[in-house]
Amino acid sequence: MDFINFSDIDLQNPDTWKGKAILSFDIDWAIDKVIDDVLDLLDEAGVKATFFVTHQTETLIRIRANSKYELGIHPNFNPLIEKNPNALSARETLVQILKIVPEAKVLRSHGMTHSGRWLSLYKDMGIEFLSQYYMGGVNSIQPFAHINGLVEAPIFFADDGFAYENGQGKNWDVESSVKPNKEFLKVFNFHPIHIKLNTPDFTFYDKARHTFQSIDELNDHIYTGFGVRNIFKKLTNKHG
Repeated sequence: MDFINFSDIDLQNPDTWKGKAILSFDIDWAIDKVIDDVLDLLDEAGVKATFFVTHQTETLIRIRANSKYELGIHPNFNPLIEKNPNALSARETLVQILKIVPEAKVLRSHGMTHSGRWLSLYKDMGIEFLSQYYMGGVNSIQPFAHINGLVEAPIFFADDGFAYENGQGKNWDVESSVKPNKEFLKVFNFHPIHIKLNTPDFTFYDKARHTFQSIDELNDHIYTGFGVRNIFKKLTNKHG
């Protein structure tokens, strides 16, 4: 698989994305040792990747030190949607996260919460690329431009989508998923916590929630069957 970053996409030149894939990670407030676990795997694989950042963390130093890694933002608009009295506005939410990642050019919001009314706001904040739509398993995905020129690259595979479907007894065609499609783009979305746990489904994940802040407890709850970590290794040719 030929991995690129979102910023490599040029809609005027389809060769920049056809037949290629993007590895992306929503870090979702994971502890540093969990993020470092993913970085160790990526460093070994030597591939490009994009990290959607939720919080300030020392691991950003390590990510920024590798030119193959791209930083994006993962703003959480859910408190605003849920009418939390302490919620920030959409603009304030973006301002806060961009203080942590001022160089970000790509955005995927937490839960992919989105409004067409925010497109101009994204652009005003310097965002150029979005990955806000989940199209699980669709084999004809191509990036496109929104009305204001922002480039959207929908998600082909999400580890939480896999966990949900696996828990429903549906079998995801993993072998086909990890192969390139010469005419289209495959965006893969992972979460460090799912890679660490090797999550097979949400029943397992929910039972492990109490371990998320302790690497030692997490290590005692890793799934030993086939799960997300195995898929990630297959994708990066690390014998999943």
